[in-house]
Amino acid sequence: MTRPEKIRLGEILVQQNLISVDDLKKSLEQQKFTGHKLGRIFVDNGYVTETQIYEALARQLEIPLIDVQQYYSII
Repeated sequence: MTRPEKIRLGEILVQQNLISVDDLKKSLEQQKFTGHKLGRIFVDNGYVTETQIYEALARQLEIPLIDVQQYYSII
């Protein structure tokens, strides 16, 4: 039995109209040059927020996103 192919993070963000195909291409080139994680590049370039990355990763991994801040208050 083969595992279904996962949709890549960049593809998810394009599908959700959070980034453009051009943004994805530029970020992939930047990743090749810097070696940084693609999600970090998207955030650092101002394309998306960290929360949007978390949501996309949860969708990619097919797991629920849990906001632990709603359960714990920061003192």
